[in-house]
Amino acid sequence: MRHLLDFQDWNRSEVESLLDTARVMREVLERPIKKGPRPPGLHRGHGLL
Repeated sequence: MRHLLDFQDWNRSEVESLLDTARVMREVLERPIKKGPRPPGLHRGHGLL
């Protein structure tokens, strides 16, 4: 694993690969999260009492 703080010796293809990975991660994080049915026995309740 390489540290981003030490990227001065990276070549162009390594930097482009990092940016491509970041774009894919951004797309995944922007996807809506579908909510499914609650498991039986699990009820919505108050979080704080």
